[in-house]
Amino acid sequence: MTTVSPEDWPSAPGAPSGSFQIELDIDAQGRVTAQRPICEPHMCGAAAIYAETLASWRFVPGEILGHTVPSRIQIQFEIGTPFDEGLDSAPIPPPQSPTRQ
Repeated sequence: MTTVSPEDWPSAPGAPSGSFQIELDIDAQGRVTAQRPICEPHMCGAAAIYAETLASWRFVPGEILGHTVPSRIQIQFEIGTPFDEGLDSAPIPPPQSPTRQ
């Protein structure tokens, strides 16, 4: 099984904010045998970048009655920044201990 950290995600500078899905065919050994982006036209460039990344992942294979089997999954992705969504964020200050009197 592939372990993924935030640094492993592909960079898509200039990509529009939005969501898309990637449908993956997984063989009985957990390898990706096919990937298909499911996206609106404006998101397909970013979806293709993510699909290429997923092609090298390994998954725990599906199982039926104790036997590994091929499977198909869909993974939902959302990309963008809070600013793009009209949200504003600021770091939360660390808690301060109460003053003693």
